[in-house]
Amino acid sequence: MVKISLHSELHNQIRRQVNDITSYWNFLIYCSITLFHTAIKRIPKCALALKKTLKTTEEKSDRDRILANKQKTVIYR
Repeated sequence: MVKISLHSELHNQIRRQVNDITSYWNFLIYCSITLFHTAIKRIPKCALALKKTLKTTEEKSDRDRILANKQKTVIYR
């Protein structure tokens, strides 16, 4: 009887430890998937913001170039 109960208790303890480890890995996997999903959802927004910023910078650069050319023209007259 004693051997059986010790064996059973050891078996239950191992089962609890395995469940704890499984829960831990499930939690890590869940966190990883959540972070990955959040990042993927945000990539288009970030890309759009970057595109707008680059477009604004190009337009500003074009305006500065045109203004500089006009100022050169005025100076040479």
